[in-house]
Amino acid sequence: MTRRQRGFTLTELLVGISLFSIMAAAIAAFQTVLLHNQGRMMRGALLDDTATLIGIALRRRLATASHVQSPIPGAASPALTVWDNLDPADGLSPLVGAEPVRFAHFCADAAGRLFLYEGSFRPLPSFGCGADPPPGSTRMALAGDSTGRLRVSALFNRPPGESNVIQVQYQVALSADPDGRFAAVSRRTQFVLRAVKG
Repeated sequence: MTRRQRGFTLTELLVGISLFSIMAAAIAAFQTVLLHNQGRMMRGALLDDTATLIGIALRRRLATASHVQSPIPGAASPALTVWDNLDPADGLSPLVGAEPVRFAHFCADAAGRLFLYEGSFRPLPSFGCGADPPPGSTRMALAGDSTGRLRVSALFNRPPGESNVIQVQYQVALSADPDGRFAAVSRRTQFVLRAVKG
């Protein structure tokens, strides 16, 4: 009578290792695809969120604006300046004497960042886009980053003969990944705003 051996033969062990390797490779490939798709979705969400944030900021400021200073009618500019409580007839007097006159100035700099300056100066002080705000005013970076990977370009157009209508176009772009895993993507947004108090 022969005794049965316990354990695996070399052939059985090699077959088992081969099956495990194939399954591990399939799982790794599946996970890589999932992570790549998640990265693409996160990049798309970043663009959508940034474009939405810019649109909300513009709409809020124009909803309370009484006067559009720039761009002038018939011109387009990468900057937009609107005023709250400023009489559009003369551009100097407050509409309501007891209320402050405030400005909101949107501008896109050469590095692809979009800023919002706000304050209560008359006339609007001179400063460069992206520069420190004048005393008594604030600067908020709405979009873009210091690396230049997330860039914003904006164009504000004021149709001829329109006092408080602004055509807004902006594009939010995310450059390609340095590793080459993700291609460059962008979102373009266009809409028309009207200063409601004007």
